[in-house]
Amino acid sequence: MKKTLFAALSVWLLTLVSQTTVKAESGLDFVLQNDSGLTIERVYISSTQSGSWEEDVLGRQTVADGDRTTVRFSSAERNRFWDIKIVTNDGEEHIFQDGYDLARIYRITFEADGDTYKLHYWFR
Repeated sequence: MKKTLFAALSVWLLTLVSQTTVKAESGLDFVLQNDSGLTIERVYISSTQSGSWEEDVLGRQTVADGDRTTVRFSSAERNRFWDIKIVTNDGEEHIFQDGYDLARIYRITFEADGDTYKLHYWFR
C-alpha cells in the first residue's frame, strides 16, 4: 500500500514539475507603478541606440491609476540603457529619453507633477 501511494505521488509530482515552465528573469525587468491619475494604455521601451520605438510591452493590458505591472525582458537582451514612451487614456504621449539604466533600476513610477508627468525610479 505504501509503495503504491509513493509511486502515485511520485508520478503526480513528476507530471507537475514537467508542466511547470520556468522563465529566466532578466536583470532588466522592473515594476511599473502608475500614480498619474490616468490609465496607461501603451508602453514602448527602446534602446537609446535605436532610432524608433519597439512594440508596446503591455499588449492588450492597461495599467489603471494605482496599479502596477512587471515589465519583463528577454534574458538574452544585452542593451543596458533605455528610453520609455507612455501613452495614456487621454491620448497624450509622455516621452522620457533619458537613457534609463534598467540594469540598476527595479521600480519606476509614472506620476503627475503639477501639469506635467515624470518618472520616479528606485535603484536595485
